[in-house]
Amino acid sequence: SSDFRVYGIKIADNDVLMQTRDVLLIFLLSFPIVFSLGLFPQINTFL
Repeated sequence: SSDFRVYGIKIADNDVLMQTRDVLLIFLLSFPIVFSLGLFPQINTFL
């Protein structure tokens, strides 16, 4: 099996790599929706 290295950490399981990719994709694709709902300015004023 081919191993994949990220910053020197070996990731051998392909499923973990795919799941991480999917989570990052959903996180990035939800940014326009969150901005259009105006949630980020509320979070900034809350802090």
